[in-house]
Amino acid sequence: MGTAAALVQHPPPWLPVPGAGVRPLRLPAVAAGRAHPRPCLSPPPHPPPTHPPAGSAVFSVAKVDAETGEIAGVFESIQPSDTDLGAKAPKDVKITGLWYAQLQ
Repeated sequence: MGTAAALVQHPPPWLPVPGAGVRPLRLPAVAAGRAHPRPCLSPPPHPPPTHPPAGSAVFSVAKVDAETGEIAGVFESIQPSDTDLGAKAPKDVKITGLWYAQLQ
């Protein structure tokens, strides 16, 4: 069996020992108020904001049902394609389709 001395918990080695005194904390040059030994590089300036090219869309109503509040029609949209993050020029893309809505 163990003795009472074996059950005594010792503090981890990284904790200060009571009565051993306090060591001063060494701060980096910047925190201590002195100049940084190396100049800091500033980030590059942001590019000017770019506005996405405008597209257009036309919606036409083809059918209305007043009893149920349903309307339907067709649409046609012309919009620029993606530019692959600026690597290529956008092309105009034409999209046509049907649309539906129910009004309450």
